[in-house]
Amino acid sequence: MKTKSFYHLPLSSLQWLLTGLFLAALPLWFQLKSAIIFSFLGCLVWRFILERNGLKCPGRWVRCGVGVIGVLILYEINGTLIGLEAGMGLLLLLIALKVLEMRTEREFMLLGFLAFFILLTSLFFSQTLLVCLYVCAIFIVLTATIVQFTGGAADGLRMRPLLGYTALLVAQTLPLVVLFFVFLPRMKGGGLLQISKPKSAQSGMSEQINPGSFAELAQNDEVAFRVDFPDGAMPPYNELYWRVAVFTDCHGLSWRADKRERQNIMAKPRLTGPLVTQRISMEPHSGYWVYGLDRPLTGSGPVSMVTGNVLSLNAPTPDRVNIRVVSQLGNDHTPLLVKDREILTHVPPGIGPRSRDMVNSWLQKTREPKEIVGLALSMFRREKFRYTLEPGVYSAEGLDEFLFDRKLGFCEHYAAAFATLMRIAGVPARMVAGYHGGEPNPFSDYLIVRQADAHAWVEVWIEAEGWQRIDPVDSINPLRVDPDTPLASRFPVETASENENNASRKGANFLQGILRGARLGWDNVNFQWNLHIVSYDQESQRDFYKVLGIRNLLSWRLAGILLGGILVVLGVVYFLVRQKPEKQERSLILYRKFCRLLARHGFERQASEGPLDFARRVRNHFPAHSETLAALFDLFIGWRYGNAASRTQERQIQLLLKELRGTLRQMKTPIRV
Repeated sequence: MKTKSFYHLPLSSLQWLLTGLFLAALPLWFQLKSAIIFSFLGCLVWRFILERNGLKCPGRWVRCGVGVIGVLILYEINGTLIGLEAGMGLLLLLIALKVLEMRTEREFMLLGFLAFFILLTSLFFSQTLLVCLYVCAIFIVLTATIVQFTGGAADGLRMRPLLGYTALLVAQTLPLVVLFFVFLPRMKGGGLLQISKPKSAQSGMSEQINPGSFAELAQNDEVAFRVDFPDGAMPPYNELYWRVAVFTDCHGLSWRADKRERQNIMAKPRLTGPLVTQRISMEPHSGYWVYGLDRPLTGSGPVSMVTGNVLSLNAPTPDRVNIRVVSQLGNDHTPLLVKDREILTHVPPGIGPRSRDMVNSWLQKTREPKEIVGLALSMFRREKFRYTLEPGVYSAEGLDEFLFDRKLGFCEHYAAAFATLMRIAGVPARMVAGYHGGEPNPFSDYLIVRQADAHAWVEVWIEAEGWQRIDPVDSINPLRVDPDTPLASRFPVETASENENNASRKGANFLQGILRGARLGWDNVNFQWNLHIVSYDQESQRDFYKVLGIRNLLSWRLAGILLGGILVVLGVVYFLVRQKPEKQERSLILYRKFCRLLARHGFERQASEGPLDFARRVRNHFPAHSETLAALFDLFIGWRYGNAASRTQERQIQLLLKELRGTLRQMKTPIRV
């Protein structure tokens, strides 16, 4: 009976392959369930144990059983076998089964190239700088696996020289990679890797504002967006209002967005003030909103302007979005239509009598909207209102309770109360939600705006001046601002007890400064990476082409740059890797020079003749110069095969050669041997 022989792969090559497969799948740890990664690792370890002990691979029925169990586990974990996560889990399962089946060199190479694919799938989920650096490092490891299997398996691992050699191979391709990345035409909307992928999007703003909504956001330190100013002019802090949503449906302390707010408008708003251009990198979120400096005029990318002078995404996306926004910092003079005035002066039922009586007392003094605004702001400034993150629970109709009883609130309480008071007075008003301020990064000219910077303010319509921004929070007495609120940074009030403890806090502040600097430095690196690499799309490429004077993607200049760049890169690579002549030792150079001198006078050294034999033959034919020749050969042999010669010995050889050259020139005829 014939028995089937099994080919066992070199153990060192198998170690490289299994390690590379695990490292390639490791970034998926943060996207897939840990049970999937552990199961994949278990199959890799199982195969290594079998190979190390010289055992056969699992049979077909064993592998089928493992496959069925794996599919059931995947379905139990994900609830489906369709989708990106489930699909990646199935891919890892199939590769694990192939590892258990692998017997031939062809299957080894197939798994090696599948490892490259697994590694690249990690970019479906994240394209941060750390992930890309990790992908590059493991790419070198996987390439070294192929190199080791095809050429170095017999010599063992030899990890350091093998990785160094492979890194050199990969480095030689980098110029071409950069050239193609920069110049190959891109599809519309195509960045580094465009694929619809799930992300844990932030919640951020909502379609309505209730008491306490912003107090919750103020305790969220996640980044909402980053923004830089290409023109180099960052507005002052008091102008850094980032407009996100407008609310016109008034219910006292609760406000809702009007259903018409999602309607696109074709005409640009009539804005005044200086123009400010912003490049905004928005973190993923689950809504339509777009951030823009108050007030946005235009926006590039997948955005449009909707009613309320607000930018909106055309469709929600789970990806990071980069847009360019142009804003004007003045008032909005867009005419107010009659139907809009009715909506913006509507007062809901259920407003308390004390609020109405206070507004009526203002109306008895004046009917001018600007003066009514001033009376309301002076009320907030005069009364003992406190700005706090923990104002307690208010009902939706708790306007009187807030204004006259408790007087505790966050930005949304003050904005909602002020806008409602304006409507009671007949002044068109609306609430605006967004963000205020931002953290400047000292390593680059951009701002980091966090969810904790969420803010609400009011816009009132004043004839001949248009929509005017009013922030009632600015009227609060700084001494009544709780220190744990974002507003406290505007009013650095220091008490005597704090003054006494300053010395003891210097050490802690120094350490916090170092940690903050490191955090902002790393944030700057990631921001530049996302701005210039990940977000390098068709629009960015066109801007770069304009700098080079390229107006058309089919121009000869672009073709010439690509072709010339490829030729230059190939030439440089050839120059670096070409076979260089072996560097000769100084002793060998002088010895060959001596042999050529004798050859010119008819006495040639035979190809198989060593120095001792040649010396014996030369001295026999030049007995008059036997001592000089003996000294020369002794110096040559001692230098070449003995200890290294000193510069004195080298000069002696050169002097003897000079003396011999002069003697041979005096000979009438060359010697023929």
